[in-house]
Amino acid sequence: LLGVGAVKFGAFSLKLHETNPDAPLSPIYIDLRTADNPRGGPLTPKIVQMIGRQLYGLAATLELRFARIAGVPNAGDPLAEAFASSVPSSGFRIPILKLGKTVTTKGRSIEGEVQGYWNPHDCVLLIDDLITGAHSKLEAVQALEKQRLQVRDVLVALDREQGGPQELERHE
Repeated sequence: LLGVGAVKFGAFSLKLHETNPDAPLSPIYIDLRTADNPRGGPLTPKIVQMIGRQLYGLAATLELRFARIAGVPNAGDPLAEAFASSVPSSGFRIPILKLGKTVTTKGRSIEGEVQGYWNPHDCVLLIDDLITGAHSKLEAVQALEKQRLQVRDVLVALDREQGGPQELERHE
């Protein structure tokens, strides 16, 4: 990740600054986006596949149970695709749901219709690139729950160790 420029050092504003502008700037920025992301990123398809395989291995080790997967837009979408393609070939492909994202002058939010096919109360595994304060993960969970879907687990490639998992637990 260092070699492709995904890790940067300096002073960076994060999503949490949209709701908490007085929070200290982050000395580290981790960009786990792909080149086709609207904001562009350094990850190659090979790196995305490696991350997807690692996330799939973690889900298998933890024995997570789910009927569908969804990536948190936009950085989580290619990781969800890579996760799905990492399933050992048995002729079964995990269905992927797509979440909508709105960008305004006030920030980004996950909202709108969920795209894909599901049954009411299906369990969805939510996948994203990283977690800081869990804001976008909670927005994604709410969007899925509005469609009568359940989210029991969230997998991320990187935990910034700034309270995100604990925030998710508080909202269970």
